[in-house]
Amino acid sequence: MFGKSIVTFVIFGGLSVATPASAQSTTAVEVASSASDWVPLKDEVGGILLIDVTVNGVPATALIDTGFPNIILNQRFAISRHLGSRPIGKAYSVGGFQAFGVTDHVALAIGKRNFPDGPMQVADFTSVEKALGHPIDIVIGATLIASTGIIVDYDRRRVELMAPHGKAYSSKVPMKFDRNEMRFTISVPVNGAEISPLLIDTGSSSSFTITKRAYNAISHNIKEATDIEIIGGGGPEIQTIFTLPQLRLGTANVPEISAQVENEGFLAQNSLAGSIGAELLSRFNFGINPIDQSLYLSNVRGSYTPSAKSTVGIQGDYKPDRIVISHIMSGSPAQAAGLRDGDEICSVNGEKVINGWAQSAMRNWGTRAPGLKYFISLCSGKTISLTSAQFY
Repeated sequence: MFGKSIVTFVIFGGLSVATPASAQSTTAVEVASSASDWVPLKDEVGGILLIDVTVNGVPATALIDTGFPNIILNQRFAISRHLGSRPIGKAYSVGGFQAFGVTDHVALAIGKRNFPDGPMQVADFTSVEKALGHPIDIVIGATLIASTGIIVDYDRRRVELMAPHGKAYSSKVPMKFDRNEMRFTISVPVNGAEISPLLIDTGSSSSFTITKRAYNAISHNIKEATDIEIIGGGGPEIQTIFTLPQLRLGTANVPEISAQVENEGFLAQNSLAGSIGAELLSRFNFGINPIDQSLYLSNVRGSYTPSAKSTVGIQGDYKPDRIVISHIMSGSPAQAAGLRDGDEICSVNGEKVINGWAQSAMRNWGTRAPGLKYFISLCSGKTISLTSAQFY
């Protein structure tokens, strides 16, 4: 668990904002074309769904976020296309409050599907784009998926906006779609407790996130926990993280789940017990069917590679000639060695941090096997040694 900025981030999952009726986009309600086709997935980051779309005829990158109710345009994109926006208020997201605006006359096209012109919400995506390392021009939320359904085929790296059918899947999980809140939820048993409702949140790169109340109900069987920094629409936030030996989704047993405990934020405020994110969903090819209210899962993908766990305990941002530590995980070798938030690393085991280091073979040094010795040279001139270990 080390790399560019934050390893786990939440986009706008579960966030809702009071929006005047005139500002509610009708884009997702009426589909102008009944055509259905596969749309290629772009760069895959923790299972996050990025696709190419057009907005007012202009090519754009979209993130499919079932944890967000509406369709929302990046403020940067709106400004670049001279789409004026007016403020409509703020709402709580992960990391703090997020300001929202609205712009008029936005038309969206996804593959062969064209959606009607209408108003659309606008927000600043800067912190999320930084964490993702990828530009996002528009977020497509649950209101659109509710009108079409969605099939996600990670193996062939493609998505289709249509409702799945059960014949292609090995597990069917009962799902509820709340049209008032515009959200998809399920329930799962964990350590003898039923965790419900759980938001299906493809806009989160985490596996499984629960509230403090839900964590207290299952924590009697949790051996070790630490903490990580995540980034949401409102900025960074520190959350507890632990490992579940397995999680049952329908008839599927999923081993080794990294789970997070949210501070009293949007999950609790929206009467949710937790969420399942893209990292967990990407273990399967899956589909969301709003008609029969089911989440369909394939067998666990043979090509799936789980996210590596940290064995060092450092989170940081890569700069051209250094790594700036943003968070030291509690109970980690890095904490025991005396490293602190804000320390700057100039080399590791004699390998200098240079431009492009984040894409080099050294990028995963913090998630390698336990028992490895590291000599970390800080830019201040101090050298600190530590040995990697499994600490959660």
